[in-house]
Amino acid sequence: MMSYIGKPADGSTLRKQGIRNLFAGSESIIRAGCLLLSLSAFAGCNIDSGANVLSKSGTVPTNQEEVRTQLARYTMPSELSAVPATSDGNSPAAIDDAFENPYGAADPGTDYTKARSRTYVEENTLERFAMLENILKAIDQTQYEQEIGNAPYKAMVAIEEENEGRSQKKLETWVVQSKAVTEDAQTYLLVNTWIEKTFEPGTPIIKAEFKIYSPPTQNADGTYQDYGEWIMNVKLDDIGDEDYFVATCQAAGNGYSKIRLYEKLSGQGQIGEAGLDVKVKAVMYRSANQGYGKIYYPDYDAYFCPECDQTMGVPHKTAVYAYNENYVAIQEGQDGDVVYRDRNRMIMMTHRYGVYDADTGADVLKTKSFGFPIQYTENGITKHAYYGAWQGRHEIWTGDGSAIAQGTTVFREDIPPNQPPEEYSVGKTFDGVLVKRTYRDADLTDIQDIPVEVMINQNYNLFYNAGTWEYCTQMDWTADPPVCLSGRFMDFDTTVGLSTLISSEDNSRKEVSIRGWDKLAMEDKIFVYEAAGLINRNQAGFYEAEEINSDLRRTIRPLFPRVPIDTQNVDRLWVDIWGSIFVEYKGASVGWVEKQVEYFDEFTWTPKFLSGGDRKFNFPDGMEFYVNMQETGYVVRNTGGVISVKSEIQTACNPVNVTSVLPDAAATIFYDQWNPDVNSTYHFITDSRDPKYMTLVYKTIGDNDIDQNGTPLSAVGDIAPGMWGLEALINGQTISFNWEYDAFSQGGRVNYLMAGDNYKLLDDALRFDPIVTTDGTGRTKTVSLGYDGWMIGLPDLYHELEKSEWVMTQAIQDKIINLPAGTVLTETSTDIRYLVKPLERSLFLVEVADPGGLDLNAAKSISLSDVPIYVEHGMGDMPDIANVSYSEGHPVE
Repeated sequence: MMSYIGKPADGSTLRKQGIRNLFAGSESIIRAGCLLLSLSAFAGCNIDSGANVLSKSGTVPTNQEEVRTQLARYTMPSELSAVPATSDGNSPAAIDDAFENPYGAADPGTDYTKARSRTYVEENTLERFAMLENILKAIDQTQYEQEIGNAPYKAMVAIEEENEGRSQKKLETWVVQSKAVTEDAQTYLLVNTWIEKTFEPGTPIIKAEFKIYSPPTQNADGTYQDYGEWIMNVKLDDIGDEDYFVATCQAAGNGYSKIRLYEKLSGQGQIGEAGLDVKVKAVMYRSANQGYGKIYYPDYDAYFCPECDQTMGVPHKTAVYAYNENYVAIQEGQDGDVVYRDRNRMIMMTHRYGVYDADTGADVLKTKSFGFPIQYTENGITKHAYYGAWQGRHEIWTGDGSAIAQGTTVFREDIPPNQPPEEYSVGKTFDGVLVKRTYRDADLTDIQDIPVEVMINQNYNLFYNAGTWEYCTQMDWTADPPVCLSGRFMDFDTTVGLSTLISSEDNSRKEVSIRGWDKLAMEDKIFVYEAAGLINRNQAGFYEAEEINSDLRRTIRPLFPRVPIDTQNVDRLWVDIWGSIFVEYKGASVGWVEKQVEYFDEFTWTPKFLSGGDRKFNFPDGMEFYVNMQETGYVVRNTGGVISVKSEIQTACNPVNVTSVLPDAAATIFYDQWNPDVNSTYHFITDSRDPKYMTLVYKTIGDNDIDQNGTPLSAVGDIAPGMWGLEALINGQTISFNWEYDAFSQGGRVNYLMAGDNYKLLDDALRFDPIVTTDGTGRTKTVSLGYDGWMIGLPDLYHELEKSEWVMTQAIQDKIINLPAGTVLTETSTDIRYLVKPLERSLFLVEVADPGGLDLNAAKSISLSDVPIYVEHGMGDMPDIANVSYSEGHPVE
């Protein structure tokens, strides 16, 4: 009996800081609050900004060369979170500095040393300022300070997007002109940028104006003493007064920088009758050791919840905050409780790492290709997609989920501009994929206290015997009465648990069917199992039910008043459980529990669990669960009451590696590990001339594919249905496989790009020897890591934070593993050494009681009418520039 949890086909996990769905106008963007990576994405989130933006009436000074050197240092800050990260002995920098690194990668000038780590304070309420950092990261790649006074030039700006946990990089075209302007006797740096909205062809060019009056002052440790003075004035449509974004920064005395922003979203989507008009207004006063601010923002939780009235549009609310050297105070809503956090007690979580050759410091992403963006033409329209692979399963991902026709010519987009683009064609789509599974020892503590969704498909026949419902694992139904071939009937409640049959009407994930033949009424009846304490009864048991079918789903509802099962006339039940359940390992003293789902949010793909609804889950003997967390697979199996845990490495067979995985495919027989002597067998077609090339087909027909009359349900040579837990004997070893195939939902399909007759395969993830590290409790942990642009093998806890409404619980904190900069990894197959460097880390500040000394009155007194307003900058059409000067911040020779 195999159960599987993987990436949901129609769900998504959004990383909260700087990574968003960039296809503008979608509901996901609106709900994400438009905290986007690129200015091109803002066009789908109509933004309104306001403040005293200077009009473009200045003059270009005649002494351009003289001021060039001075203005070349007029760069904008790269970090601008609402609350700055502290710089003490507990900071990430201090942790990394304490980690000695004797390798050549640490020499000056390498990719390793030049890579910059981004660290920010994670506070969900204050996240509305995060978009500023994303804009600053993008404009920094244009090298505007090096081109002062020159003609307009073209720069390719890299935008990183996460889709279903996978990093995707796209290149946007920015045309930039940077020059010195004197206005009112003040000379400042003016940067005009025209941005081609590549994610939505045919939409207006985005025109963004940046005025930099003074640069930030940066401390030796990388933190900022102040943030300079500057204005962002961004026009997102042809009109200008509907879709725009403005932000300003200026000195405010007493060491403060005053940052103001204003967004306006002009109703894209029209989900409710009032549309989705939203605004974000924010003002913050910021220095390293003290600051305060006010934010007005849309309350999406009060709009998208199942019970919410969406006809009145998106409601808004206001939050205020203040911080000093040691603490932060935050209040959401006028009557909300004030929450206090300790700035000196932080929980660090690393979200992204870079991996570099230990000797040369070279970034592995320069020589390894784990995926890349592509463009193609369809019906005369240029479209964009991404060619990637998840654990070796190659796929072309389009924005709307549609397929690209076989033979379509595509061009790789992330090639340096001075090189011709790589050209490919879309190859054949294969209907399934054979996956080899190899294992390493793991531990239950790796998934302890984390609810995991497990796909199930269980069938039971229950017999009533003297007050107990019993079942048998293997029945002979030809005998009268049926005989238990496995030797004995077992108490279902003791071994499996009657509580596993509970499923609420609002739980769309788990389906339970219970039927029994009433010998007196001579009819088939439907039942539900309910726990004690519900309406009109005081004990748990089976109750008669009715089936209600609607356009949305099938619902089983108990009759009212309750009618308990009559076991004298109904002594046998047929039980089917399918869909998914959420189980959680609570440690040795408690064991496993099944979480009761109150309702399931399809948008965020997260359940809300019933408070106090945990029920003991008896892990059935012989059952195997597969748990996938950020590409780290765990196989949990119960064998004779002993729970074993293995971490799994999957190797997907493709047309190039199949001969190494199956050296003698014609002679290799695949069989079901559960009943190999009586069930069907299979073999894999590796002859490219065969119409069923790269598919698993029947070799023999066994009992599992024969109906009750002995008629075969399938024929030799037919494609086998999807199966987990297959085994085959290869070179004297028993190897495990999965065959991922679903003829109806097309699950398991893979497709490849072709270079002529050759397959363009992406690189397999790097696999490293196990290393010893520590988790959040200080316990020693041995982990086996991999890397394909994202670190594989570490707990992915960000989604767990989303489920906990961004509260850093002790259970989540205990699971965190942070690899310091300089951690050495050795590739298993080559013994090449690599160094790790954290590239993105957030800090969660520990909640404390009111420490005193923090006053929110200054924040409450801020007038949000003081936010900036958009002023037409009159930039005109995008200049027609042929050659590219910079790509991802690097000059193009």
